[in-house]
Amino acid sequence: MLEVRGRKVTNIQSSLFSIIMDAREILNCVEQYLFIISEEGWSEIDNTEMFKKYPKLLIATITSLKYEIIIGVAKLTDTNLDTICLEKLFNQCEQCKMVNFKNLINKYRNEIKKYDYLLKKYIKTARDKIYAHIDYSFNANKIDKYGDYLLDSSILTSIKKFLELVINLCIDFSKLYDNDKMMLGKE
Repeated sequence: MLEVRGRKVTNIQSSLFSIIMDAREILNCVEQYLFIISEEGWSEIDNTEMFKKYPKLLIATITSLKYEIIIGVAKLTDTNLDTICLEKLFNQCEQCKMVNFKNLINKYRNEIKKYDYLLKKYIKTARDKIYAHIDYSFNANKIDKYGDYLLDSSILTSIKKFLELVINLCIDFSKLYDNDKMMLGKE
């Protein structure tokens, strides 16, 4: 159980904490992946003794980063069952009687809508068809589509901007909630 100053956190605090921690971890993965696929990063890695001795380690690292990015971003926006996600955070905040979150919720819902294509068409499809399980019909019949779901720098840059938005959202909600017990970001 998450506690702050000896008191159990509220559902809003718990959701904010979970979402920001996940977003920060995924953002770290995105930044590492961007470094690896950059010309500078790849040349730096390619010239190391470790890569020469353990090339499979780098491949495993790249695969793990891709998996964490796709699954992690999907988790932030998934509304299934008892998941802690952005939409459920918004719903919790709408029901909060102590604070009026309406303006922040509207602001961030509109900002998140800018990422609908990325989230629904790219991330959700990649998670559902490739990463969470292997969809036979997708892989057998649309093998040319598989390449559309590789993480290139433009997709990673969009994911990075989305994650930065999520982190700022959590910080703004935390400040509005007068969350002096558990500050999530910079003052």
